[in-house]
This record gives sequence, C-alpha cells and structure tokens, in this order.
Amino acid sequence: MSTQSHNRLRVMVRRLRAIFTLSFSIAIVANEANAHDLDLGRLIIGHPWATPGQVGASSKMHFTIRNEDSASALFTGVRSPVATEGKIRAYVEPGVSHVLNSIPIPAGEMLNFSTSHMWVDLSGLKEGLRVGRSFPVSLKFEGGRSLAIVVTVGEPSFQPSHHRVRPN
Repeated sequence: MSTQSHNRLRVMVRRLRAIFTLSFSIAIVANEANAHDLDLGRLIIGHPWATPGQVGASSKMHFTIRNEDSASALFTGVRSPVATEGKIRAYVEPGVSHVLNSIPIPAGEMLNFSTSHMWVDLSGLKEGLRVGRSFPVSLKFEGGRSLAIVVTVGEPSFQPSHHRVRPN
C-alpha cells in the first residue's frame, strides 16, 4: 500500500470514529436523565440474510437494527455456530474496508447492514451455506446482552421477513 493510500485510510478511519463517537455521545447526553435504566428495550431486526458460502470461506450477513427504545444501544458483533468469527466491516473508501469493534445505535435510529457499505463478515465457515438454509446468530451488545435471531441464506435480491425480538 502506498504512503498516500495509507494516509487516506487513516484519515477515513479517524472520520468514521469521530462520527460514531459523536452519534453515541449525543445519544448518551439525550438519555442522561435515565442513565440508571440501561435496559436495551425494543430492537427490531429487519431482513436478516446471508450470502451463500463454502466450508472454510466467508459469507456476508445483511440486516437492519431499528432501535425503538428511548436509550441508545451499542452493537459489538455477532456469534454463530456456523462460523469461527463474525466481524463488523465497513468501507472507508472504494475498495478498502475496515473492521469496527462496535457501532452505536442512537434511540429512534436505524443501523443498516443491508448496504454495500457495511455488513457483518462471517469468516471460517464450519458448514456450507446454501440458498434457502437457515442458521442461528447471536447479535451482541454492550454489557454482555444479546439477541438471538435466525438468518436465511439467499441471493442479493432475497427479502426475508422482519423479526421483533427482545434482548436476553
């Protein structure tokens, strides 16, 4: 990677971090009066699906998380028995993606992993993922909380139903 590309990547990563930090800080300030009540409340998971993949390969998982609670939530990743690892990924510039450790979801907002800019990478598939197959995924949030969902394997035009779930 050239020095110029490396510098652009560092600038984009700093910008992403600043945006996420600012969004999360605004959500914290807005909810400061209720800081003692940190229940994640209602989260709506929309259209969870993943791309097909072979054993040992990777699959991109797509979905949305709508936070209909009065408090913000911090999404920290996923776990699934079908993959060795799940990472939050985002493009910071064309062709360059970055792993994010977490991403805030302010109250009343939606986090969209259904775009070409952001997704969850399920790597080291332990089982082949064929179109039509479903598998369990645990969405992880700050404080050790999680949401169990079922993800269906499909093609990019696939549109499964919404899931209403409450944190464990």
